[in-house]
Amino acid sequence: MTDVTVIMPIGPGHEQLSQIALQSVILASEDRGAFDTIHVITGDDTQGDKGRSATRNRMVMAQEEWMGVFSMGDDQEAAFHSEWLFFLDADDLMCSKKVHLLYGGQFAPSIAKSAFEVVSPYIADHDCIWGTIHELHKNGQVFKRNQVELITTYEAFVKKPPYVTCQMGHFIRREKFLKIGMFNEEMDVCEDVDLYLREWKDLRCIKQGKPLFLNRRGAHSWAVAKDQQKGRKTYTGRDWSIRAEEMMREARKAL
Repeated sequence: MTDVTVIMPIGPGHEQLSQIALQSVILASEDRGAFDTIHVITGDDTQGDKGRSATRNRMVMAQEEWMGVFSMGDDQEAAFHSEWLFFLDADDLMCSKKVHLLYGGQFAPSIAKSAFEVVSPYIADHDCIWGTIHELHKNGQVFKRNQVELITTYEAFVKKPPYVTCQMGHFIRREKFLKIGMFNEEMDVCEDVDLYLREWKDLRCIKQGKPLFLNRRGAHSWAVAKDQQKGRKTYTGRDWSIRAEEMMREARKAL
């Protein structure tokens, strides 16, 4: 049996958005592709004091104290042993043919296939799978970012800035995530890029040409945490961009 657990930490200001994100997974599960069972685990980082990456690690390891488990099967415990993981931020939406109903937009053929369907042809031969970057703006419009649409090697990945290559929403085999060391909880910024670099270097990765989720613009939890002056996530998008560029330059030099 092939199953997948969607890992969704709930950051500052994302309590209501997380319910919509959960609904997007439920809609996507109507077309499961090669997956037999789909689970969702949510973790509470609404105070911003733990950090989403540390919360993700604890959720995968079943160590997070405040977790919610939603299983589209008969066994909730199976959520902690699934073969695959998908990391979904609570302000984003998983793609499906009905996802537009959740934000009041128009049906868009480019995002109308379930993420589970999209990755099904790739799961036999890959450990990590990304899709193209699509952004959902406040006016309900979906835009496809200018980007590199197909990546199959580490060398190709590090040659471009991460904001035109990969984002958090991706599938990874659970055993591989554990093997490469999960998220680096000592980092305050760019722990996502740090993970991507290790994934692309050590695992069988692909970025294919269809989206898996919609990145909701203007609702990032780092901005909320900074505005509220609480929690450890006080960096900005600019901080992330500067450090991400540095990390990619270092990776290119090491080729």
